[in-house]
Amino acid sequence: RSFGDGGHICLATDGKLLWIATEGKQSFIYRVDVATGKFAPWSATAKDAEGKDYPILELVVSDQPGFKDGKLNLSAIALRNGVLAVCLARENRISLRDAETGVEKGTLTVEDPRAAVFDDDKNLVVLSKDGLKRVALDGTVTPFAEGSFPAGYGLAVDSNRHVYLSVRGADHNVKVFSPDGPSTGSGQAGQARLVRE
Repeated sequence: RSFGDGGHICLATDGKLLWIATEGKQSFIYRVDVATGKFAPWSATAKDAEGKDYPILELVVSDQPGFKDGKLNLSAIALRNGVLAVCLARENRISLRDAETGVEKGTLTVEDPRAAVFDDDKNLVVLSKDGLKRVALDGTVTPFAEGSFPAGYGLAVDSNRHVYLSVRGADHNVKVFSPDGPSTGSGQAGQARLVRE
């Protein structure tokens, strides 16, 4: 969508639509129909220079430039039950958006949110500057797991609410956490094989 202006991409899907977040001079999200590969405009509209409504394809979520001073801004997105959580790392916030209209419904204050995943309908597990936190949609922040993960990169959750953290650097593996936060295993350093503790 923006050749030569960006490169970092985040994805989320409900199986029918794919939300694609990217950044360059601005940070924006667009949607694609999984079955057809065609753009799926947001249901909200904007007005052109003549005052006529047109469907929004690219929803701008931040006017800040993407990669700046060695750090991303739009670092991750997460989706659940019609809520799209947009991590804006340099802005120290997570924008909560309606996944159909794109309208911002709220914002959560989190220092340097680098990755996020919904682990239930009302909570996100967030990789932040200070490690893994559980952040409720009402803004309440509680610790999720002990330790910091400076090389942490991405988060996922399974049907049993186990949380998976991909880690770069020396570990270069995946760490697994129970729904309440304690570690239940990790891959061997530099290898894909999972070891349960």
